[in-house]
Amino acid sequence: MSAMAMTDFTEAEAAAVLHISEADVLRLLAVGDLGLDHDSVLAYREKLRRARPPQPGDDEHSYLVEGLLQTNVAVCLGDGRGDTISIVCEGTKLSLAEPRWSSARSALTKPDPRGPFPVASVFSVFVHEVRLEGPAESQVRASLRISVQCRDSFAYASVHSTQHRIDLPPVPFAIGDDVVTIARAIFAAAAGAEVP
Repeated sequence: MSAMAMTDFTEAEAAAVLHISEADVLRLLAVGDLGLDHDSVLAYREKLRRARPPQPGDDEHSYLVEGLLQTNVAVCLGDGRGDTISIVCEGTKLSLAEPRWSSARSALTKPDPRGPFPVASVFSVFVHEVRLEGPAESQVRASLRISVQCRDSFAYASVHSTQHRIDLPPVPFAIGDDVVTIARAIFAAAAGAEVP
């Protein structure tokens, strides 16, 4: 990522960080209440945060993270454990206190490249969460490998981290669904189980 991308936001990124629409960002820019530089967006976010009452799930045990979070997602063919991996696509999402699986699904909304994507019965998805604020030692929030096996019209996903393995509920898929479509469905189902 270039140095400019780390300090300046696009309208869409500012909207995601502030949890407002792009139209609202444009209105704020037009009246001079907001700039797209890093400091201006974060200052406006603090202003919004002070006005936002605490919500259920805002505790240290939830998947919500205080501050700006970058979620990087890579979809790969195979089980993802070999010396070489075949990356199908990658996506990134900047968010503010958005649950893990919602951010991961959003990162695949506009993946690079755009497709078409292959159909496979075994694939992996890597999710890497990085805090963009705070002390350097706490920047990496999580690195996860999600191994997916598709059989009998269901996708079975297991989340592997350095400390544990979690099996997500099976997700139905249609014959011909590509790996990115199935990954999005897995993240959408997992997001439905998260605390909002």
